[in-house]
Amino acid sequence: MAKITLIKAPTDDDWMEVKRRALVTVGKKPVTMPDSEWKHKILEARHSPIRYLTYSFYLEGLPSWVSVHLARHIHAQPYIKSRRNDRQDDYDRNVARQDAPVSMIWDVNAEELQVIANKRLCGLAAPETRDVVKRICELAEKATPELKGLLVPMCEHCGGVCHEMNGCGRNKKKLRKPLTLDQLRDMDGKPDRKCGISEWVSVEGGNLPQKADNGQWDRYLVSVGLTLSYVYDDDIERQIVTSALYDHDQKIWHLDCDMDINALQEMDGSPLGSNFVTHWMPLPELPGKPVEGVRK
Repeated sequence: MAKITLIKAPTDDDWMEVKRRALVTVGKKPVTMPDSEWKHKILEARHSPIRYLTYSFYLEGLPSWVSVHLARHIHAQPYIKSRRNDRQDDYDRNVARQDAPVSMIWDVNAEELQVIANKRLCGLAAPETRDVVKRICELAEKATPELKGLLVPMCEHCGGVCHEMNGCGRNKKKLRKPLTLDQLRDMDGKPDRKCGISEWVSVEGGNLPQKADNGQWDRYLVSVGLTLSYVYDDDIERQIVTSALYDHDQKIWHLDCDMDINALQEMDGSPLGSNFVTHWMPLPELPGKPVEGVRK
């Protein structure tokens, strides 16, 4: 079994810098240290300032093929012991087994650590890699208790819905297909009895939700236009409907399908492959009559 040591974790000074970077976006400066609740919220939201938080792990005796799995995460930085024959004499690289042990240091920021957990704690991940990442997550959570509940498989992050092509069976695949663009056009501005939608609001002309009295965040239904990286015209390749948390201050949609979208980004002049929220609407009221078997 590989030995894993956490050799660096975020400090109070690091957290102060995270808060400084979060507040500069709204023209403010930090005065006090962030409390535990704020830390958990910004970690859960995966806002960019948490990339300042770095965890460094020293892994010894790691099977070489497992180190390859870890090195595939491009927003983490691996430093892996060389297997070149002129750099070591433990074995002949040309005939070495894939499980030949290597050592590595792995630098991971707090956002990427959550992404890695989503992928590598999945039931479809290699059991050996899953065990290594599970132990890494335990060390990170011990150093940063605010990560509790955030280092989970993707299906748990998505509310118990599996988005894998062929899931492991732990959670069900999504139960309904996304609405098509034609279906969305049909319901635009019209009541839809089947799904309870009363009115869609287009974002054209900067028509975004207005902040209510209850704070910075509100949840909405959104229609998202998905494009492909090889599409060179203005056509949206696919349209889906999902719920999203809207950040009124930073103008960012945090979609429940693990996607963040800049609400101010327009299709014209944007990079190829960009996605856009095209319409939004308030969440419908809950049914007045309780559903049998569902607890209030």
